[in-house]
Amino acid sequence: MFLGIYRLFTEPGVFPNFEFARALKAELEGDTGTVFMWSRHENTILNRIMVQLDESLSPPADADVLRSFLASLTKSGERAMVDLCELAKAAYFHVSTKGSVSIKKVLPAMLASNAWLRQHYAQPIYGAEGGMPNLNYKNFTCLPTDENGKRIDDPYEILRVLGAEMLGESLPTGQDLDELVIAEGGAAATAYSRLQFTEIC
Repeated sequence: MFLGIYRLFTEPGVFPNFEFARALKAELEGDTGTVFMWSRHENTILNRIMVQLDESLSPPADADVLRSFLASLTKSGERAMVDLCELAKAAYFHVSTKGSVSIKKVLPAMLASNAWLRQHYAQPIYGAEGGMPNLNYKNFTCLPTDENGKRIDDPYEILRVLGAEMLGESLPTGQDLDELVIAEGGAAATAYSRLQFTEIC
């Protein structure tokens, strides 16, 4: 199932995790579809939010409801998320991944080897009429063309460009993306901090 949570919670000084849990619950409680994750990160984060609910000195009024909902999605829950990384380990092999099952390697490999995916995501599907709703972008294309008219087929390269535009500085290029996890994580933290102190139009 595709999650339609499209907006960062940017209200300065307000802890965002419980708001995230409420938004996730609102998005998922309308059906019983399968929820996917990649590796264990999402499971870890939901578990941390449950601990935060338990340890909060001023827990929200809906803490028990949120905790129960999050527990249903985590390991052993009745709607536990399905790990697509495990599926890739068992059944997806592509020479360009070089044996890695990092989503940063698998996603570009899948796009490179599947013409239908490339054609589909080269269309403006986010925020477009008849496409997926998006509060941040209108007619956003996941695989746009560069200044020379060549399509960018690696979504992580697009994120690097968007990050550089947001931060006003270039992010490293020419390195293995897996080696940039810490650097790009730092860029994400910096960008979020700016949301807390900068007026967003």
